[in-house]
Amino acid sequence: MSSLRLEELLDFEGTAAWRFMKAEQFRSDLRNAEAAEHLGKLAESLPSLNGSSLHKRISCVVEKLDEQDPFRMHEEVGQMLRSVGFYWLPKTVEEALNQVAEKLESLVQ
Repeated sequence: MSSLRLEELLDFEGTAAWRFMKAEQFRSDLRNAEAAEHLGKLAESLPSLNGSSLHKRISCVVEKLDEQDPFRMHEEVGQMLRSVGFYWLPKTVEEALNQVAEKLESLVQ
């Protein structure tokens, strides 16, 4: 299993920062600021799940995908995180991680 922490595997904070930049750029679209705040809250909860079964599940599939196509894995996760607040709004970090895990598992060949 990967020894990477969830914060290293899933960049909720970086995506929140990007959304804050988009909020400045597109001030009339309130979804950017709302998404940034939501991603920030999810990021705060993320460390509490290090070592959890969800962490192990994601780490396992990340190892497999790193061998197959690491770029695609990072692109898919990035796309999912960028869609928070626009196409999906996970209520909890657990819900977000489950969705990420399911997406990554669907990519394993």
